[in-house]
Amino acid sequence: MSPSAKKTWDAVNEEAHGVAEVAREKLGEVRDKVGEYYEEGSAAARKWEEDLEGGVRRHPVRALLIAAGIAGAAGLLIGAMIRR
Repeated sequence: MSPSAKKTWDAVNEEAHGVAEVAREKLGEVRDKVGEYYEEGSAAARKWEEDLEGGVRRHPVRALLIAAGIAGAAGLLIGAMIRR
């Protein structure tokens, strides 16, 4: 390999290593962010579940009527779709 080609090869190789390092750093940052979002989402879901459960415990009849209404509406919708 000529000295000029070797020099070019070394420059390209060095640049590729630099790009790979930046990619590894960015991947680590993305992984950390995804972990943060997952934790935030999990905490929000747990809070929502606790709030919902508390509401059901405080107002069980209302919760039952709401659930029955949703089930009835879903049944009507599915029945209408099946009849077509």
